[in-house]
Amino acid sequence: MCRANKPDKSVRQVCERTSSLSEKLMERCLNSTITSVNAIEILRELQSLTSEIIFVQKEHSYVSKLMKSLESRKKDLDNFLSSDNYTVHWFEKYGFGITACVPIKEGQQLIRLPRRAVFCVENSSTCLREFITQDNLASSMENVALCLCLLGELYQGDRSTWRDYIRTLPSEYSTFLYMDVADVRLLKGSPIIEKIVSNYLFTCRQYSYFCRHFIENQTVIDIPNFVFCFDDYRWAVSTVMSRSNYIPHLNGKDKIMCLIPVWDMMNHKSGHVTTHYYPEVDELIFCTMEAYKPGDQIFMDYGNRSNDDFFMFSGFIPQVNLNNKLTITLGISSSDSLALTRKQLLQAFGLSVPLKCDLRGDIESMTEFFIFSRIFSMDKDELNKYLVDSESNSTIIKLQLSSFEFNKEIASECKALSFMINRLKLLIAAYGTLLLEDAPEWNQLTLTQQNCERLKHHEINILRSSIENIQYIMDNSYDVINNNLLAVSMNCDSGNLTWNSHSVLILQICFELHDESVKIVVNRLFLSVVTMQSRPLFDGAFQCLLPTNVVDASDLRQIPDNQEVFVHPSTSQSVTIDILEYVDANNHEDAARMHFDEISTSNEATDSSISSLRTVSLHNPDPYCSSVVLLSGKQNVSKFNQSNEDVVFIYMALYRYTEFQADVLVVVNDPHGEDGIIHSPSSGYNQVHFTSQNDNNNNNNNSYSTDLTWSQDTINTMLLSLRLMNSNIFVS
Repeated sequence: MCRANKPDKSVRQVCERTSSLSEKLMERCLNSTITSVNAIEILRELQSLTSEIIFVQKEHSYVSKLMKSLESRKKDLDNFLSSDNYTVHWFEKYGFGITACVPIKEGQQLIRLPRRAVFCVENSSTCLREFITQDNLASSMENVALCLCLLGELYQGDRSTWRDYIRTLPSEYSTFLYMDVADVRLLKGSPIIEKIVSNYLFTCRQYSYFCRHFIENQTVIDIPNFVFCFDDYRWAVSTVMSRSNYIPHLNGKDKIMCLIPVWDMMNHKSGHVTTHYYPEVDELIFCTMEAYKPGDQIFMDYGNRSNDDFFMFSGFIPQVNLNNKLTITLGISSSDSLALTRKQLLQAFGLSVPLKCDLRGDIESMTEFFIFSRIFSMDKDELNKYLVDSESNSTIIKLQLSSFEFNKEIASECKALSFMINRLKLLIAAYGTLLLEDAPEWNQLTLTQQNCERLKHHEINILRSSIENIQYIMDNSYDVINNNLLAVSMNCDSGNLTWNSHSVLILQICFELHDESVKIVVNRLFLSVVTMQSRPLFDGAFQCLLPTNVVDASDLRQIPDNQEVFVHPSTSQSVTIDILEYVDANNHEDAARMHFDEISTSNEATDSSISSLRTVSLHNPDPYCSSVVLLSGKQNVSKFNQSNEDVVFIYMALYRYTEFQADVLVVVNDPHGEDGIIHSPSSGYNQVHFTSQNDNNNNNNNSYSTDLTWSQDTINTMLLSLRLMNSNIFVS
């Protein structure tokens, strides 16, 4: 162990404050379960603590001494790199990189480094090596061990044998550890948010763990007035995550994580990996993957990584990435009466719920998505049939369920394909409005914010390509669809058209087809009436009339227990039912105003206004609520602090259950709505029309939009149809 050093009074105060804050940080880490619903809030709380820690420690950070101008760092890099073939250059879009000084051939050996020239735990002389070997966390995680070794060399300053290499490193990075909450919010819709927050939490937990050890045992680090700074730790973590690689262990079996000077200065370009380690000479050798002329930047391929890995750990998004993927999560609602059977059938094919599918834009990557969707769409009889068949011949059944063709053997095939398209459209809608690189506002964004937009753009392209794959299957299944459509059309001609779920699904799928002859028939059917259905909410405690085409958002993401969310399958409309605490207000309409203001705050609206507000009596009310407050208004939501705003129309119904001190809100969000008054449905709850977006501006009766928006009558029906079925919901 190293000799202890007694800190001065000011340093003791910093250490005491650091200890207190790091304990709070550890407690918050241990008590956090990250979901898509709370991820941003957890990040905000963690960064509130880490920001305070950084502020308290700002005079004691070692990495702050690395901060320098581009010219100073360029000088350090030039002093460190010594080659007639290449030199260091600053590139506007890449930062520092390697440029050719002479003509270089493709496949030419450009860099050769012996084992002793790479930075690894074995080559480090820091006194933290003894701590690393004895500590359970550090000794079991090689990336953490390498971070601590790097910090140990940083602490030694000019006494470190790796001083010149450390001086070439950046003082900060563009990794997720340097993103703030506002940056992460820009990633709305992307599954990377949970990944970012999880990794940030892990880093905070590691820091708090080591901080406690170093404060409690001051003999570990022999440095006067030492403070273990969060800014230093995140720098070391970012250095390792963005620049590390592996070389073979001397035993020939294992691998060693290391940092590789000079080699780590090259920027990425998609191509093929040309870095290899040759045990016979015990050297790492880099060969060029293309030819270069003097002044060209020399690139290398970083290997098989997705865009979210590049973004989080390296701080950039490549222009082209053939290895990119988007992970979507598929779940089964606990309220599904067939949930257990569906899970059993999925397990028969080695799949579990929630199921994570890696989509790449090609149909081959959608195999598990097809299997899940077909099983998810089956009724009880079909599920039981396939479950029995899978026990005797699972291979053939799996081939049927994973087929990339329209499967006539599966009765629910139309429903399954429709589910897939709807799910993907909903995922696209969750991203909101994207900012394109040619937009005037683009240059106002920081580099990190631009990368956020690029990441979302690539992810949406994967989703759109996946929709096109399913669309191709639909377009090639015309004969199958047409037979069903003909039967529906004949019923329509005879005046005996009865709409059921199968008929609606046929209609929806036909709208996806590109064949004009099909659309002519569909346009006639389009004018028919579609009934709504009564939907149980909160395990049957409430019921509400909802359109038959709604999608339960709990199948897409985690929803709080006091909330039910349903979304339109192809537009941005949604309906939310919330059970909330009773608002103390002068009257019911003031309570509605307060709830509307809370929604505005939650949406971070820059402006909001109420168009109409009134109280109406309910037809056939339940015993506990005889009237409802109806409110309509709009909210302006601004992105990137720019002048362009999204206008969202809000239609709200407030049910007040005074006896139980509870408010229940039914809220419809409609980006395509009208700033008008909510009227009671004139013809009862069962008459609801599909509304075409072309109705008001296209007189051609043969042209209808495939995005069937909820009409005002539909919205009114949803708002006024909520009924309490079991008052025990308030007791629980």
